[in-house]
Amino acid sequence: MKRLSTCMIAVLAVFAAGMVPAGATGFDRDLQMAARGKTLVLGRVSDDSVKTLKRLGPMADYIAKQLGHLGYTAGEPVVARSNEEMADLIRSGEVDVVSETALSALWFAESVDAQPLMREWKKGVAAYQSVLIGKKGSGLNRLEDLRDKVVAFEDPGSTSGFLYPLAALRQAGLDPVPVKRGQKPPAGKVGYVFTRGEVNVATWVARGLADAGAISNLDWEDIARTPGILKSEIEVFYEGTPILRSVLLVRGDLDDSVKSAIRQVLAAMENDAEGKRVLKAYYKVKRYDEIVGPVADDLDQLRALYPLVKDAM
Repeated sequence: MKRLSTCMIAVLAVFAAGMVPAGATGFDRDLQMAARGKTLVLGRVSDDSVKTLKRLGPMADYIAKQLGHLGYTAGEPVVARSNEEMADLIRSGEVDVVSETALSALWFAESVDAQPLMREWKKGVAAYQSVLIGKKGSGLNRLEDLRDKVVAFEDPGSTSGFLYPLAALRQAGLDPVPVKRGQKPPAGKVGYVFTRGEVNVATWVARGLADAGAISNLDWEDIARTPGILKSEIEVFYEGTPILRSVLLVRGDLDDSVKSAIRQVLAAMENDAEGKRVLKAYYKVKRYDEIVGPVADDLDQLRALYPLVKDAM
């Protein structure tokens, strides 16, 4: 039963060679691992593995502790650098649970049959919006005004800072194409660049490095990410529809009893003292609720946009 992150396989293989008797079969090794108990692996895609592992660790341990009756004895955090890497880990059974933004969650659902399990109130918020900003007096009033202009996006994995506005541009009949910093787009198209950070988007627009920028309404309202000195020079000219803040998914082939148990654990965390402490450390999550009713409807609306950005994920 594999439960090792890819970055540790080579090292642990050497160690295992000294622990498993010569001639032991793969089945023998699986039995030995099973005897030690099962490990619940919680994964996330991030460029900052150190900070992310610190957040994931307590959460993985907490869930595993609550699943002791199902044979789980430990939790393990795993960080992947890209969606593709995480997909490989899910596909191989090395990751059981993963937290993602809504559109990326749909990509995992399609690519590796990961199942959206619960809505995650990341930083206490259930939903947010993508907004487009421009310099005051720029003449930008609608999406169509971005033709022949350059838009600053956050990063390729951001729903509010890239995927949703990309879908909105395409839905409006525009043709967004990547360009280099300082480069103009081909005639009639919309150019876009990545700033690699929410705080950089507003700065690029204010300094004229981009004609417009895409951020979430939460980042627009956060003075740490959009300081007042920048807001005096820029304004919002487009607001998207509300979208789910974050989604927790599980491997599609995970046993149904485990899926059900994880759902129950997550739903009860907000009412447990230790659970509350773990949630606060884990991206200041307020609570989890099931993806049913209006929540499911919101996810279905995103499914309608997903084909517009699938190629960019």
